[in-house]
Amino acid sequence: MRLRRTALVLAAASSLLACTGLNKFQAGRRIEAEPRALGHEYKQEGKPIETFSMIDGVSQVEEARADATSARNWLIAGSVLAAAGGAGLGYGVVSGATGNSTGWVIAGAGAGVAAISFLFVQPADTRLKNAVDAYNRKAAAERPPQTSWLIPSAAPACDSRGRWGATAGLVAAF
Repeated sequence: MRLRRTALVLAAASSLLACTGLNKFQAGRRIEAEPRALGHEYKQEGKPIETFSMIDGVSQVEEARADATSARNWLIAGSVLAAAGGAGLGYGVVSGATGNSTGWVIAGAGAGVAAISFLFVQPADTRLKNAVDAYNRKAAAERPPQTSWLIPSAAPACDSRGRWGATAGLVAAF
């Protein structure tokens, strides 16, 4: 009974941690790809972004759609295998710890299935990197020129002596 309660608490804690997630993809902004051990970490403005949100956004670009769809399929297949392997491993360890000898066999099979899921990481990352590169090329080509210096960030105002501030000159000039 105590083991089940511990497993339930751990599952609830991991669910809460998974919900405090990454940033959503922002269309029109460049995506940076930093190499990691099993692939790349994707960021926008230095902040990690959620993978499936990014795939949805990147697939809006025609040149990236095929690679993004393929990456999504590889990621989903790998996630399903990893979940099945993890469930088998967890069930097998708990069952084996309570004295059931077949539990250890199930745990070994689950570990094997989970290990096989890592084979899906490389094809998914390669296709996702290709999609991100195509998206970045398209986003760079469509980026409008910088115009923020034309529009003042504050309304014109008088200082304590009754003179207009610097933003009034920009407003008057344009």
